[in-house]
Amino acid sequence: MVLEAPVAEGRVTVDFYGPHGEGVRASARGLTATVVDGGYPGEPVDVPASGRFRVDPGEELRLEVELPAKAVCPGHRLPDVGKCVPEGTNDAADCPMVTLTLSDPAIRAYRAGTADDRTAGSFSDRLVAVFLEPEISPA
Repeated sequence: MVLEAPVAEGRVTVDFYGPHGEGVRASARGLTATVVDGGYPGEPVDVPASGRFRVDPGEELRLEVELPAKAVCPGHRLPDVGKCVPEGTNDAADCPMVTLTLSDPAIRAYRAGTADDRTAGSFSDRLVAVFLEPEISPA
């Protein structure tokens, strides 16, 4: 799959859900992802000379998305949206869940390239990733 840089400019959505069915803690749409290296926190990867990032099957694509403070729902604070309740728990159900949705025409093109002609036009341009116990760092 080949993604233009910047990756999914203005087409990234992030939703933080609280543990135990608490509901949405923070939500933002219209974001842009930054490709980062494998470390945490990641360092931004230089954009290739082609202006595109190539992701081959089996390779990881590590993205960083900045959640704006205004995305936090009333009753929550930005530093707390990613915290488990109780802190230090060993149960994933006590921790928030994050969904990241990336929309890009390259996703549809990649999926269509793996299908037969009858179904090639029916694929979505969205890629959804769900994270339990997300890696969060202050800005």
